[in-house]
Order: sequence, then structure tokens, then C-alpha cells
Amino acid sequence: MKRTHFHYYISFILLFMTYVVMPVNADENKEAQEVLHGMKALGKINEHVQKVGTVKEDCLSCLDKNPIVAVALDKSTVDLGKPLFTADDVPHVIYLKRTSGTPAKINLKLKNSYRYCEKTLISGMATGCLLYLYKDIDEELSLNLKNLPKLKEGTEEIIELKLTKPNVDNPKYTLEVQNLSNSAARGSVDSKFFSDGFNVDFKMAAGE
Repeated sequence: MKRTHFHYYISFILLFMTYVVMPVNADENKEAQEVLHGMKALGKINEHVQKVGTVKEDCLSCLDKNPIVAVALDKSTVDLGKPLFTADDVPHVIYLKRTSGTPAKINLKLKNSYRYCEKTLISGMATGCLLYLYKDIDEELSLNLKNLPKLKEGTEEIIELKLTKPNVDNPKYTLEVQNLSNSAARGSVDSKFFSDGFNVDFKMAAGE
């Protein structure tokens, strides 16, 4: 039903109610006043229904604003918790906030959780998993920012970490890094040799 037709339909019902519930003598005047009061309230509700889904003019600009919640890099060791990998090839994004008080080198700790099959079910020609369990691996991302220019007091930069698993049932993931506030700051990622995790190094592009 179109909205215009809906409004006509509501108006018809209100008009019909007016004739049906109007009092036939003075003794019913109080009841009639209550009914009329209810009808006015219904009219206000109808106005709100028409505005459902609309946005006030002064709030149109706020629709495009999606504030970034970033983890503060305010100490030499920062816990990133347990990244959530919801599906294959769907990245988990973490934002880091660098300020004038951020150390030059930071260890980012995280728990890499993955699912594995504990008990396999074999039935005829088909096989499947009877019991899945989860395992956490303690990993560390070593973040080196010593080659970046020191920030002035009161300024900040946002660094993006993008972790992606081709298979959520596997502990292996890729890591992409980017300084969202300074395009001249280039990040590089290398796997650690003797432990789980990555080394992340930021440097200024040549000529900057």
C-alpha cells in the first residue's frame, strides 16, 4: 500500500470513529472528551510514523562520520587481545594511535585463535568432524617506529593493521600495515624467525 493511500485510509477511520463515538446526551460528555483526547494522541502518533526513516537536516552530515576507535600506543608493551576472524579472507582490522609520547619500539601481544578437529567421524564413504576444539597461540608483533619523525605535542597518527586468514581453521594469517595519517611513512612486514608473529618496520619514503 502506498503511503498516500495509507494516509487516506487512516483519515477515513478517524472520521468514522468521530461519528460512531460522539455522545448522544450531556451525561456522556466526559467520555466523549476522553475519546477526542485519544484521537488527538493518535494523530500525533501518525505524524511520528510519517517521519520514520527520515533524518533531520542538521544531522545529514553525521551519517558519513564513522569515528575510529584506536588502541593507544602509550607503553612499550600493548595487549591487542584476541583478533576475531569471522570468515575466510575477511580481514580483522586494528587501529593504533601514535602520539608524541609513543615509544620508538613497541611489542604488540595477541592471541591467535583457530579451530581444529579433535575427533573425526568416518561413516561409509564420507568423513566429517565429530568434535571441534579451539587453540590459542601467543604471538607478538614487534613494531619499530624509530625511523619516523617525532610528533609534536598534541598531534597523533593512526596506524592500521589488517590481519587476514585464508582459512579460519588454520593459524596462518597475513598482515598488512599502513599509516593512515602520513602517506610518506611506508611499512614493511617480515615473519619472525624464532617465534610466532611479525616484525613491522616503518620508514619515510625516499626524499621525504
